[in-house]
Amino acid sequence: MLKQYPTANNGDLRTSAVSLVPPAVIARSGQDVVACYAALQSGVFQPARNDQFAVGCADFLDWLEDHAGLLTLEDIVEDNVAAHLDALSKVGCTERELLARLCAIDLLLSECAEHLPRLKLLARKHYGRPCPPRLLVESSNETADVLAVFADFLIQHTNPRTREAYANGLQRFFDWVGSDAKGARLQDIRDLRGSHVAAFIASVQEVDPETGQVDDKPRTVGTILSAVRTFLDACIAHGLLEKNVARAVRLPKVPSGRGATPIVENALVARMIDMIPMETEADYRDRAMIAMMAYSLFRISAVCRMRVRDYQMRGNIRYLTTVEKRTKVHEMPVHEVLAHYIDDYLTFTGLIDQPDAPLFQGGTPHKGTLTGHAYSRVASWKMIQRRAKAAGYHGEIGNHSLRATGITNYLAHGGELEEARKMAGHKSAETTRLYDRNLEAVNPDEVLKIQY
Repeated sequence: MLKQYPTANNGDLRTSAVSLVPPAVIARSGQDVVACYAALQSGVFQPARNDQFAVGCADFLDWLEDHAGLLTLEDIVEDNVAAHLDALSKVGCTERELLARLCAIDLLLSECAEHLPRLKLLARKHYGRPCPPRLLVESSNETADVLAVFADFLIQHTNPRTREAYANGLQRFFDWVGSDAKGARLQDIRDLRGSHVAAFIASVQEVDPETGQVDDKPRTVGTILSAVRTFLDACIAHGLLEKNVARAVRLPKVPSGRGATPIVENALVARMIDMIPMETEADYRDRAMIAMMAYSLFRISAVCRMRVRDYQMRGNIRYLTTVEKRTKVHEMPVHEVLAHYIDDYLTFTGLIDQPDAPLFQGGTPHKGTLTGHAYSRVASWKMIQRRAKAAGYHGEIGNHSLRATGITNYLAHGGELEEARKMAGHKSAETTRLYDRNLEAVNPDEVLKIQY
């Protein structure tokens, strides 16, 4: 049985045979992957209403066999997906068609990741373009170009962090409302109701009976709902929807007056640094990076972007230069303890002679040798978790915790709020005040005054 799919070449037809024989890359990946691919083909791709979504996965696997020379599906990297999409773009594939095909490819890789663990390491943001939710692909056709609205909506946000947060929020929301596990699966964005939005918010705020913790913080839920609301507004502006059902759903309350970032004791920061064995290049990097966030108060995104040349000597004073939020250049004098750790790190690794190299770099597993590629925020978060546990701490901690702890430490030792604002790179001192936990700290001597 043959089935025809239109391609980007202005009406030309691609003939795709529905065969019981799986592609070679799938066949070499194991019986579980073959079964997973067969289920997707019969249950998702063949009955799909979007032609590009239906044929995208098969075309990608054929391209891999011809161009990538991969042994199994587990050998795929993000660059393979990006290169395939670039090749399609050069032959005239529109952005809407590319997004539909990308969704099919991402669905295959996500489903097969259950049997091929290395596929779980693939980062969607490295595909070269945002991966759209399946529900938006199924809702998109020649008369209702939802995918084009999706692409334009994300492009209009020039801040990459905002764009990434909104893309992740839309992916999470539309994947939830379009999930088979939620009963009657939503298949068209025009069928979205306010009850779906309210149910999603309730689901991410459910309390885990084992840990007693909620699934998401209010600010995270608020970001997702903001992404959904503004995207639906864009759909209305393009005539795809008549009303925004998410506008009637109330945002969860966000506590004010105190920052949500968890801080840690000063002794823990010192213990985390002291417990590092200082044997590998990664050890020296971790010590310098922890000290960087605790003494310089930089945001983790700025730290990860730094180059060796951003560590400078001016007269008798060392300075660090970073690009913070809103592309603002921020300069900070270097604390003498931090300068010692950075000097040791640059000397031990040889980076002192490579001014254009990333200051903080990823490392190879077990050996701890630097790779030459910039360290990521996610890798840094995992490193902080690992070093904190090694120091005997098992509570909540992250990259921003060290920044918040540093601000609290500075103010506790008599520092001025305005100076803390400049160090932290905040626009308003009220934002800096949220990081000051000294205001809520209770003096133990005061507690002893309670007598019965």
